[in-house]
Amino acid sequence: MPLVILALVSPNLALSQGNEGRTRIGIDVLLDGSAKWVISEEMDHPTPEDRDAFANYSDVIEANKALFLSDTSDMFQNLVFSDSNVTGREMIARDFDMGTKIVGINKEIGIIEYSPSPGRTS
Repeated sequence: MPLVILALVSPNLALSQGNEGRTRIGIDVLLDGSAKWVISEEMDHPTPEDRDAFANYSDVIEANKALFLSDTSDMFQNLVFSDSNVTGREMIARDFDMGTKIVGINKEIGIIEYSPSPGRTS
């Protein structure tokens, strides 16, 4: 069976601020056939105003995490169901989480991470 990797692109805070955003997808396939996904939306924060806007958005995400996770998990469930049909392999998705962080030494980058854990059931 071929490994299918989907790229997800969605409007995000970076684009609404006019900053160029980047979407990164990391997939670790384990020996038992399960996989751990991390999908990150990254955006540069060159000004104090950008950092403040991201901090405010992070607060909104944290305060409404259940709602964000519900919407995100529905999207991932649909993708996993579709991929399962395409590959002929039974799959499930579980353990959804999301969070935000700011990283960087020479410049600050705001990151929103989504991490569903799809698993192979057969």
